[in-house]
Amino acid sequence: MNRRPDGPLTGDALAFGAQHVVPARALLSEFMNYAPTPLRHLPWMERELGVGAVLLKDEAGRMGMGSFKALGGAHSVLCHVRRHGSASTTVACASAGNHGLSVAAGARAAGVRSVVCLSEAVPQSFEARLRALGAETLRGGRDYEASLRLLEARAKERGWTIISDTVPLHAAGQDATPVREVMQGYTVLCDEAATDCEGQGGPPTHVFVQAGVGGLAAVCASYFRERWGDVVFVVVEPMSAACLLESARRGAPGHIADHAAGATILGRLDCREPSVLAFRVLSPLADAFAAITDAAAEEAVRAVARDGVAQSPCGAAGAAGLLAACHDAGTRSVLGIGPRARILLIGTEAPVPS
Repeated sequence: MNRRPDGPLTGDALAFGAQHVVPARALLSEFMNYAPTPLRHLPWMERELGVGAVLLKDEAGRMGMGSFKALGGAHSVLCHVRRHGSASTTVACASAGNHGLSVAAGARAAGVRSVVCLSEAVPQSFEARLRALGAETLRGGRDYEASLRLLEARAKERGWTIISDTVPLHAAGQDATPVREVMQGYTVLCDEAATDCEGQGGPPTHVFVQAGVGGLAAVCASYFRERWGDVVFVVVEPMSAACLLESARRGAPGHIADHAAGATILGRLDCREPSVLAFRVLSPLADAFAAITDAAAEEAVRAVARDGVAQSPCGAAGAAGLLAACHDAGTRSVLGIGPRARILLIGTEAPVPS
């Protein structure tokens, strides 16, 4: 387990505390179809794992977009347009799907043009949904990182504003305002979950959150640590794309080898390098980083479905991390998961239409 610093939040983590919730919620409520999402009780999983409570924040219905990312891209677009106006503005992003939907929806609400760059691996169904929201799309590269490089080149040529949800390694020294504003949109999710947890038996003892580049996980670590203090925080990634885990081992953010352990079905989590900003937050605040197999994620989908919750394998990846931890006696002991443990999971997305 990582040794976390005692005391109040410092550095980058301060950008994602409770003070950002009210303005973010107000902006989303003004322009978007904002409504809180439910916190689900998972009694079958509680009995199966022998713990006091398992609660899942269900993002499947978030703002009609089916993912927590609905909060982030739209919030950043709206912040940008509020600062700079809509005249001649084009916002753009690279996306595996969900972030692009949010940017496109925010752009439509703000009355500005949007362009979303997709890799060859992104399903046609996502592209169709983007176009239905008025976004223009372009494709390039076999993975997210390649599509991001293409986007950066086009944006520089054409004067587009990039609304990214990551700070890549090559851009570590550049202005990260749009990324911070994406992540500040996620504080709304954290506030909803925290309020509901406290109303349903009290704060959790453990939080398991899945990660791609790490943006949501970083916000959750910041917000929940500020609100609850001593909660055990575990970051869960695909085994073939565990860029945060590998970066934590190295002590610095870095790129991992392409398909180091084979391809993964966890497409929205299939990232080869972490967001530098997210890693700076998670490195001191996360207690543990874990990697799961595709099979474990699929089993977690079936597990949460026993309690009537529908999630994609990506959406259930945090639950997969919990199941794996509880089924290994050594890990369970190290993490302190006992019969009185209260576990919070984030169900990040609905099942993806085929």
